[in-house]
Amino acid sequence: MNQIVHFRRCGLVLGCLFLLCTGCDSTRYVRVEGKLLMDGQPCTVPAGQSLSLALRGTGDKGEEVVYTAQLQTGDGSFTFPGPQEKGIPAGKYVITLNQAPESTDPASLAAMAEVNQRFSAINDREIEISDEPDQNLKIDITRGTVTK
Repeated sequence: MNQIVHFRRCGLVLGCLFLLCTGCDSTRYVRVEGKLLMDGQPCTVPAGQSLSLALRGTGDKGEEVVYTAQLQTGDGSFTFPGPQEKGIPAGKYVITLNQAPESTDPASLAAMAEVNQRFSAINDREIEISDEPDQNLKIDITRGTVTK
């Protein structure tokens, strides 16, 4: 009889722990924003073209994750809203920056390949986002630097 009561208590405790832990998201989300610079000045994009800034990393289960920034092309400011507008998880990421024309004609695409060469100093640069809740980055494209 004592063994049955003990077994039920253990089952109850384990069940409660299971219910408490399921649905718990231990991921710490970080609000990341900043300025995209060229030679220390805000990076702007010519009319008719778009600029894409993303951070590529590895998720909890080893899968590749990509977080795309919302860019203000007029002043170079950006934010990474993340999947649920809560920010992005702390961790190591690789920067990807790409400019694209609005047109897909061969001449425009060839010109963009040359334009995107100016991002070579910053593309594939690894950065670490710490678990501080709010982070402000300055990404200087021509110098290849990221500062907080």
